[in-house]
Parts: sequence; C-alpha cells; structure tokens
Amino acid sequence: WLAETAGSNRLLDRQTRRAKVLQALTRSYTVAFLGSSTVYHGLDPDDADERLRGAVFNAGISAITAEELPLAAAVLASRPQVERVTVGLDYYMFSRSDVPVRLNEALGSAIGRANALLGSVISRYALLDSRLDKVSGSGDPGSWTRAGFRVTPPLPPAALTIENDALRRRTAAAYRPETLDALGRTLATLVGRRVDVYVSPVSDAQRQVLAEAGFLDDFERWRGDVAGVTAAHGAGFADLSD
Repeated sequence: WLAETAGSNRLLDRQTRRAKVLQALTRSYTVAFLGSSTVYHGLDPDDADERLRGAVFNAGISAITAEELPLAAAVLASRPQVERVTVGLDYYMFSRSDVPVRLNEALGSAIGRANALLGSVISRYALLDSRLDKVSGSGDPGSWTRAGFRVTPPLPPAALTIENDALRRRTAAAYRPETLDALGRTLATLVGRRVDVYVSPVSDAQRQVLAEAGFLDDFERWRGDVAGVTAAHGAGFADLSD
C-alpha cells in the first residue's frame, strides 16, 4: 500500500468527512483536535508533549461548518477515553452555508454511529473503495499521518498566495449569528472533558479580503460572540487572530 500511495490517500482528500469520522470512531486517543482544514493543516499531534505523543488525534474536517460541529463533537464524546478536546474556529465556519456535502445527522446518535462503522466494512462502497486505484493518485500534494495531520510540502509562495486569495474571495460571506447556537451545543456535548477553544490566526491578506468584501465588522462581531459563548460554557479561550 505504501509503495503504491506514498502515504497519500485520495479518499481522505475527496471524502474527508466520511474518512475522518471513521478514524475518530476507531483510533485510540485521549486528546482530540476539532475544526476545519486550518486545524488538520496547522496542528500536528507529533508536536505534542512527550507524555501525550501517540495519544492525540487530529479530527479536523475540510470546510466543516458550525452546524456540523455538534455532530463531530458527538463522535468524539462517544469515545470514553477522550479527556481533552481543542476546538479551532475560523470565521468561514460561521458564514458559509453552501458546502456541497455535510456530515450525516445520524452521527448524533449511537445507532447512527454504529451504522457508519458497519457501512465502512460491509457495503458496496466499502468493497469498491478498498481497491488501491481508489486511494492512490491523490490530486493534492502531501500525505496524511495516522494521527490525522495533513503533511503539506512547501509550495511556491506566489502561487499559494494567489490560490488562497481566490478561494477566500469566492467563499467570503456575511456572518450568520444564528450559527452560534451550534457552538453552544458543541460545548455542551463535550461537557465533562477539558475543552479549549481558539480563534485561528488571520493573515493580513485574509483581513484584506474581508475588508474589501465589507465583512470586517462582521468578523469583529463574530470574535466577540465566540468569546462570549465559550465563557458561558466554562471552556478555555484564546483569540489568535491578531
């Protein structure tokens, strides 16, 4: 498998929601990272303290929305050994509503999670997706670690800046305050564990995109609202956006 794929996995790249949920349901870990691609690109479990090495799983999911966070939290909360969860948030999780694929609502129940596991073993998709030609040949550079981190090789700064800038301009949208309820439900689902929430770093280029789109005030309001909800649930909080 390694000889064929070099550690890349097209299913993880193209079906991140499905794959990350199944990993989160089956891997052994006591600490979890939850959030979007900024989390699985930015937080490497191998950088954890020596005493936690091998016990951390990055459950970040590409383009996850605020409304999906409670479902991902339910998956983590279903694992009795999980003692701590770090949640990374970004503005786009609370503004975008047009993602083409969402987590299955059934994941919020024990039966739904059991069905997801069963379907990964005994189903037409499980059989088809087990072939090497389904996982090899990833279109994205880099590879995944067993701990859920996305290893990305250095990319040309100019090309990367242009690509990211275009993506942010396409996805920039107004803040949706109603999504805060999902954050509250996420924190309530994780009660009994140590939970820390942080606002992801924001570059000058990203701020420029928000400013040109007229959403900078929305961004500032969102930061304050997230801090308020987090405090109300007694979770740790850090704003790393400045």
